Amino acid sequence: MEKCLTRFTLPWRWDGKAAVLQSRARDDTGYWQPTHDDLVAARGLNSGYHYNGIHGWAVDANGALTNAG
Repeated sequence: MEKCLTRFTLPWRWDGKAAVLQSRARDDTGYWQPTHDDLVAARGLNSGYHYNGIHGWAVDANGALTNAG
């Protein structure tokens, strides 16, 4: 669906080790959500106004989630 948030699921079994989970979107024009490094290369470091780079969540060995940027 155009211009909407989309929930997704990931068939992943956590093995108890630390991990970083990321998702990447693609729109109906074929544009893939950029990595942080690709976004910085294209726009520089001061593009916080419209940051749409891939975002990650860290899972530690205890199962706690933290923002991984």
